[in-house]
Order: sequence, then structure tokens, then C-alpha cells
Amino acid sequence: MSRHISLLALSLVLLSAAARAQGPLLTCVTSAVPLTVRAEGVTERIGDIVFLCSGGAPNADVTGNLTIFLNVAITNRISANNAVDAQLYYDNGAGLQLAPVTGYLNGPAVSFNGFGAPLSPTGTLTLRLENIRANATQAPSSGLITASLAVNSANILPLSQSTLTVAQTSPSLFDGFSNRLICSQLGSPLPNNTASFAAFLAAKTTFASTRLTEGFASALEPLSNQANFHADSGERILISYYGFPPGARLFVPTVVAGSDALTPTAGGDLGVPANGGTYAPTSSGSLLLSIVPGADSTGAGGKPVYQPGPIGSNPVNFDAMTEVTLTSGTGSITYEVVDASSFLQESAQFPTFLGLPAYSVSGVVQTTENVTIAPVSSAPQASPTAAIPRFVATNPAPDCSLIGDCGASYYPKPSVLPTSLSFNAVAGGKLQSHYVHIANSGGGLLEWTATVQYPPNSPQDWISVSPNSGIGATNTFAYFDPSQLTPGNYSATIVISSGLTGSQTPLPVTATISVPPTPPPPAIAGVTNAASGAVTTLVAGSLATVYGTNLAGSQLTVLFNNQPATVVYQGPTQINLIVPTALAGLTSAQLTVTANGITSAPYPVKLSAFAPAIFPGAILNQDATPNGPNNEAALGSVLQIFLTGAGNGTLTATLTGQPAGIQYFGPAPGIDGLQQLNVTLPLLLPVESPALTAPQPLTICGTGTEWFNVCIHAQVYVK
Repeated sequence: MSRHISLLALSLVLLSAAARAQGPLLTCVTSAVPLTVRAEGVTERIGDIVFLCSGGAPNADVTGNLTIFLNVAITNRISANNAVDAQLYYDNGAGLQLAPVTGYLNGPAVSFNGFGAPLSPTGTLTLRLENIRANATQAPSSGLITASLAVNSANILPLSQSTLTVAQTSPSLFDGFSNRLICSQLGSPLPNNTASFAAFLAAKTTFASTRLTEGFASALEPLSNQANFHADSGERILISYYGFPPGARLFVPTVVAGSDALTPTAGGDLGVPANGGTYAPTSSGSLLLSIVPGADSTGAGGKPVYQPGPIGSNPVNFDAMTEVTLTSGTGSITYEVVDASSFLQESAQFPTFLGLPAYSVSGVVQTTENVTIAPVSSAPQASPTAAIPRFVATNPAPDCSLIGDCGASYYPKPSVLPTSLSFNAVAGGKLQSHYVHIANSGGGLLEWTATVQYPPNSPQDWISVSPNSGIGATNTFAYFDPSQLTPGNYSATIVISSGLTGSQTPLPVTATISVPPTPPPPAIAGVTNAASGAVTTLVAGSLATVYGTNLAGSQLTVLFNNQPATVVYQGPTQINLIVPTALAGLTSAQLTVTANGITSAPYPVKLSAFAPAIFPGAILNQDATPNGPNNEAALGSVLQIFLTGAGNGTLTATLTGQPAGIQYFGPAPGIDGLQQLNVTLPLLLPVESPALTAPQPLTICGTGTEWFNVCIHAQVYVK
């Protein structure tokens, strides 16, 4: 854009320099009165731009080219050859006249090329540019829309001020709601006459009111207003409804009289008495909305069903109703502004009545209503067909601060019990919860949401609320998670907000995190063979049991001479483990247990290569059933014996002194540290042996040098 301006300014300087020798040149002072325009608007009419020119030759003709650049898109309606409906006027003392020249859109600029006008007898001329439309949604963060001007003429000196502020954006629409429509089992009765506003009130049909408030005076204007010159309609309001169950019917007033009407339309639940509304046309105007039959889902198309009469005509009482067509629980209606005051910040409200047969829903159905200024469009540039005016879809902010009734008793207001919460925990502690009751201390139906606010630069996410939203009186829970907090004091605030007015109730939360108490150290009382439970020497790779106190905890470690043991069970008073195989060949070791970062005093243990013990009940017959007085093993069959501590040497076995064959000796399948010995029983026993009805002595011995005379004895039953 700056390059175009520079080239035009250079041309202007050259042409002006050439013209000075031909006669006096015009000096033009530029100005504009910035208009407040709708921040949601795509086709906002900017302030008129005026050139006050003087110093020229009396009655001389002025010709040239005029170009206007904006810092946002120009969105006038254009023809097939890019001609725009912006207009250039001139006044040479004979009154304002339309210049016989057409403006053309060229990117971000409009150019009036070849304009001509005679000067006044005193050598003066006024030029006025009107009806340039701009996309206000593209304005910078300052909200200012600016125009850069360039004139190429042999009769005009360079402009002293070539950049002007022509508009300031501001939100145009705010809204408020008395309630949301809730569909319940009791339903809502319809009157016999669904065409009458008064009949709905008399039938006590359920309703909720919607309020619309201008963000500034003249934000909502009828088609006849100057801001809507060459427009398709006045400003419109699109109201969309969602989530209604089958059988639901909605009705709204056909015409809505605003806050400055003789009697405003109201349902009676937003501080204004219930009334269909009374209106009389006046020269100053008052806000009046009419249903637009035939409008599409964007709010475009159709014509208002009502138009005001001439100024001074008799007052009109409104009672007519219009049904909102619902399809799959969704529908919309469009109102158009058909009258308004350009000098007052106005509002209007209307009830939406709900008809619903009793027991047509099984529970509570919450519905949604959205409001936006309309027609809604996504066309951001100049267009030959897109609606004027048009707007981006924007959810309005609450209007109670503009009306001044945010704390009014007819609005819902959340109350909370308890009024504060306090938690205590140790660092790394477990999740805690606290019951919270939310009620409505105001009017209407409370819809609430809960959010958590933390002080700046403090830990986050240690408080949560579930559920974090609800309708009416509700119970919820606050959850406190101390697991990531270090010792100290913390604070936060749970904010319970009403979705209708933004009314908020704080629930302060404090938490004190203390240092966890130091757990007592582990203490070892004894170490035994895991099979026999006897205090004996331990064997590398065998199963052992450690007894004591405070043996359980996080990050449990058991060491023999700094060699880690494999822990297979841990409890406060007992640990079962596998003695490290790295201890093979040693005769003693120092045992320590570390739990919760605290290590026990060393405990001495003796080691050997062979110290076997059979687990109780671990002598099985060949069919894998326990050997016993009622389940004897047949002579010549195989016994399965499970033990630990037998080392890696060679074993021998005898039954009542008779040799028994060793079929297998080695690790038991699937369990580390457990050993299995399969013994083949002799076919015959000596005559002097005990009767077979008595248990027979089974002896298992090691044959290694270190194992000399080390045997274990058991009793088995044979037949």
C-alpha cells in the first residue's frame, strides 16, 4: 500500500510543479469525523471524508484522480467491472452535487479517476466522499480504521494531511438471559390460543427471557438509516435454539417493543412488567424489532412482517406470537430492526415460551440458546451478491453491566457451603476430597460452572472440582492432590459462576503441606532357611526368610556384602528372598535391609555350600499328590521332593537303609531358588524295617567333601 501512495504522491508533486506556472493552485485541507462502527461488522460505513479546497482561479475547472486506501478491506457492493456504490460529491457554492464519476475498487483502494468540477467565483471547492464500507473485523488492536488519500491533479497542491482516522470499532451487541429453558417431566402447558401473547401469560406457560442491548447508540438501525444506505436490510438479530426434545414447541412475540417504547415488551422476569408492548412512531425513533419470515439460517433474506406507520400515527399494542420451527430439536428466528433512536443506547427483551406435553421426557433436558447480530456471513471482501450489512458470528458478552442490574434479585446467584476449605497433608500424600453444596440464593434457575484460580507464580492443578458444572441446587466435590507439593502453605480460589450474568461466588481454599515423619529404621531379628524356618547356614542361590520390624517400604533393598538379593515377598515383619549366587564359596556375610531410604544395622549370617531343607508338605507321589498316611507311595515308584539349600553337588538317598535311586536333582521349573529331587523308591525293604503302615525314614545326604555327614531326614509312607 505504501508503494502505491509514494508513486501517487510523486506524480502529484511533478504535476503540481508543472501547473504552478499556469496559475494559482488549490490548497486542500482534509478531514473526517470518525464513526463508531460495529466490531463484528464486515460492511461498516466509515465516516465521510471531506476536502476543503481554496486558492484556485475563480470559476476554473478542476480535474484529476482521487484514490482512497484503507488499512482494512473495502467491502462495498461491486458490479461486474469492480465499480462500487461509494459516491463522490462536490460543492462550489451552488449546493452539494453528485460528481459524474464512478469509483472503482482496486485491491485495498477505491479510485475516482477523471473527476471534474468547476470552482466557485471565489476559487473554492468542497469534495465529499460517502458510503465507503470497511471490514471492521480486520481492524488492528487499537480498533482504528484509517484512510490514506492521494490526489493526482494539475490544479491541486499536495495534501497537507494524507492519512485520516475514519472509524473506531466497538462491540455492537450484548445480551442477557433470565434463564435457560429446561425441559422436565412435568412439561409446560400451551394456551388454546397460541397466537396471543396474553394467552401464554394466562396459561402460565414456561418461558425464559432474552435481552438484547446495543453496545453504543446507533449500533442497531433500521434500513432507512443513513448507515444502511444501499443496504439490503436493517440490522438483524439471529436467535438459534438447540437441544429440544421431540414434542417441544417454541413461541416468541412477532414484534418486540424496545426499552424506549411507550410500553416495552417483556415477560416480567427481568425487572420489567410483563406486557406485549405498545409503540408509537416518533421523529426521534425508538427500538422496534420485527420477525422476518423467510429468513435463512444466517439471518439473510425475507422481509419484516411489520413496518412502523408514519410519524404521529396512533399507538399500536402488540399481542401476536410466532412459532419457531424446530427440526430435530433445533430452530432459529430472525428479528430485524425496523425503528431505532440514533441517540440512545437501547435494549429490548422478549420471552421464549415452551410448550411440552407432560411426561414426554424421562428426565431433565437442558437446552441452549445462542444470539448473534446478523445477517451472518464469511465473505470478508467486496462482493456483488453478499448481504449488506453482514457480520461475523460472535457470541455477545453479558449486558448486565450496561443495564446496571448484574446484582439484581431476579438473576440466579450461586451460594456455597462450606464457605471455605482447608486441607492438611504431608508432602507426597494421597488424594483428599471435600463435599461442597451449591445452591441458588437469587431468582430464576441457576446454571453454574466451577473454575480454579491460583495466585501468580504458584503451583497449579492441585485443586479440582467434579462435577464442575450443574443446574440448580447441586452437590459436588473438591479434590485436593498434595502429591506434587513441597512442604509449605498454599492457597487457591474455587470460583462458582452463574452462566447467565457472570455472578460469582468465591470459595477460598488453603492447604498446609508438612514434612513427612521419618519412618523408623528396619531392624533384623533373624534369618532362616525358607523351607524349614530354622536358623541355619544359608546357601548361595537358595530361598531364605528375614524376620524383623519395619521391613516394608518404598525402594526396598536387601544386600549381602553389598550384593543385592532378589526379594520375592515383602511385609512389615518378613522378607522372603533368594540369596545372591555371588556369595558362593564364602562362609559368612553382612546382611542389611534398606526401606524408605533408611538402612538397618548389619546382621551377620553364616554361609555354606550345603544346608538343605524340605518344604512342609512338599513330598509328592509320582502322580503329584501329597504323600501321606492315606496316600502312600508304591515301592518302586518315584517321589518328587521340593527343597532349597542343597547347592549344586551330588546327592544320595536311602529309604529305611535301602538305597533309593536319584532320578533328577536340579532347579524346580518356574520358581527361582526352589530345587526338585526325584527319588526312585526301592522295590523291597528289609525284614526288620517298620511295618508299612508306619512312616518309613528317608535320608538324603550330600556326597561332596564339604558336605560330609550333612544329611536331612524325612518320613514317607509307602505300600
